[in-house]
Amino acid sequence: MQGQLTEIIKQYPELKKSADAATDSVNLARKSAHLEERAWIIEITDTVPLADGKPISVPIQFKNTGKTPAKKFQGHVVVTVLDAGQEPWFDYTSKTVPRTFMEIGTIFPNAPLDLSFKAGKRQGGEKKVIDVTPSIREQITRGDLYILVYGNITYDDIFGASHWMKFCQFNGGHLDISTPKTYKKCSDYNDTDNNE
Repeated sequence: MQGQLTEIIKQYPELKKSADAATDSVNLARKSAHLEERAWIIEITDTVPLADGKPISVPIQFKNTGKTPAKKFQGHVVVTVLDAGQEPWFDYTSKTVPRTFMEIGTIFPNAPLDLSFKAGKRQGGEKKVIDVTPSIREQITRGDLYILVYGNITYDDIFGASHWMKFCQFNGGHLDISTPKTYKKCSDYNDTDNNE
């Protein structure tokens, strides 16, 4: 009996190494399965039709490209019109921001959620929709104005992990990229979490 105990004690470091390697292998397999199976939300903004007398309305599609549902999907979207060279501010709390809050619930895989958000501005605490006029349409087409779309989204996957994404895009007409600071600020805002 004493000899067996002595032999086990000698082998302990090797046994521990084997057990640790097995644990690491299981954890890696679990992590890979979560990444493979989890919900992944992407946002696709379509071109804005500019029809005189109609609101500037931006079609946005949220799509779950993962293999399992995205739960508790919610967030803010801001659509507004800015002067060329005017920088985005990415604010969701100020009463001057024309934000829209959405609380959708669950988005299933490969079942796109198509929504439309009207461009607006805040006046006296109220959101005022911006309608297309010949002047606005011409200024957007020339690049004197641009339509800014940005938002932040949160959702949970079925494994209990919380996720977020932020997006920013210019829409309508053309943006003069001789104002790289404005363009970079928007492109740098696009991001997502690294949660597993």
